Amino acid sequence: KDDDHEIVNDWDQKDEEPYPSAIAAWKEYAGNSNPNNYGQTYYSFERGQCSLFVLDTRRYRDEESMPDSPKKSMIGYTQFQHLKEWLLFNKHAPFKFIVSSVPWTGFAASKDTWSGYLYERNAILRFIQEHKINGTVLISGDRHYAGVYQLDKGIYEFTASPLDAFGPFIDLPLPAYENEKQIFLSSYGLNHFGRVEVNTDIPSLVVSFYSLDRLLYQRLFLSTDFVVV
Repeated sequence: KDDDHEIVNDWDQKDEEPYPSAIAAWKEYAGNSNPNNYGQTYYSFERGQCSLFVLDTRRYRDEESMPDSPKKSMIGYTQFQHLKEWLLFNKHAPFKFIVSSVPWTGFAASKDTWSGYLYERNAILRFIQEHKINGTVLISGDRHYAGVYQLDKGIYEFTASPLDAFGPFIDLPLPAYENEKQIFLSSYGLNHFGRVEVNTDIPSLVVSFYSLDRLLYQRLFLSTDFVVV
């Protein structure tokens, strides 16, 4: 998935230069292998009984400096509508993964993340709750540490990034954020990655975090926790 470092750090200028040149290079290098079901850089696909929606959190976002409000958007109106349609269409799939290049949790405390777009983020969470879409899982990156958070009843976020990092910008552990729960957090040196194993029969998830030399340093098992009602 593309993010700001394919363009300019903390990019929030939509289609202005150098976005057209940068995204053309990204597509040639990596993006052309992605599904093209929406004709955009965001897309969805299925693996077994699981469905995934990979967001574009850069091209459509309003400037970070804008005060947060219902008018401020990270993903834009059309992508938001496609996301809602996808959630409803896949409502009965055991798991739905929504992938964001930036953290969902308010613990991130950065305007470049969903912390700066909480009205829209909360609208997504509220849509999931109101339509009783169980099994919705949030995936994110960009924070230079690994973490597991519970954002709302039955809605969890898993983050682990990147493979090559220069350490976290923050002191761990993070301070509490409203009613969100910080279940696990670790910088574990400089290099790590996460793995999610899915069992659609129970249904359940096993989330594992590894150092780059494949040393397992945390494993979490979650089963009935993904029910929002």
